[in-house]
Amino acid sequence: MRTLDIIQQGDIAKYQLIISRDGFDPQTCDFQVTLSWGIVNRGQMVIKRENMYHDEDWNLFFMFDTTAMHGMLTAECEYYVPDSDMGYPEVGDATDEGWFRRVVDRQILCLVADNATARLPRCADKKDGSVKYEPKDEADLRSLYLIVRADGEIVRTSDNEIVRVRKQLKQ
Repeated sequence: MRTLDIIQQGDIAKYQLIISRDGFDPQTCDFQVTLSWGIVNRGQMVIKRENMYHDEDWNLFFMFDTTAMHGMLTAECEYYVPDSDMGYPEVGDATDEGWFRRVVDRQILCLVADNATARLPRCADKKDGSVKYEPKDEADLRSLYLIVRADGEIVRTSDNEIVRVRKQLKQ
């Protein structure tokens, strides 16, 4: 069991998107996340692959402004996985669009609240889900590496390459 995140209306939320499905490769497979909120007047925001960012290991991240949102926020992740059952060898090869199968995952992501007393009941985790969302507070997630500086100057090698060190990420 887990407790959903409560995000205050007006915040910029940041999440890591984790798709762990056999055959899925974020470098070659298409994907997007659609956020929905509200009961009567449903609002919707589509975050396409090209509007997300990633680090050197292709960990995926996305951010969104919650100013226009209120209530339960549902995330629908649509992604494509290669599947040879979808195509026919005489028609083309496995790089063609027809060889990918569409997969859709829907789950409640968080609650966007406009007051300090918002509460949610505990919600059951999806045990078999291939898609996970991890909220992130850290800044500078686009890179796993920091640039080494000495006395404010960038340190370079004898080949004029910038020296970088891997960040220590929170676990």
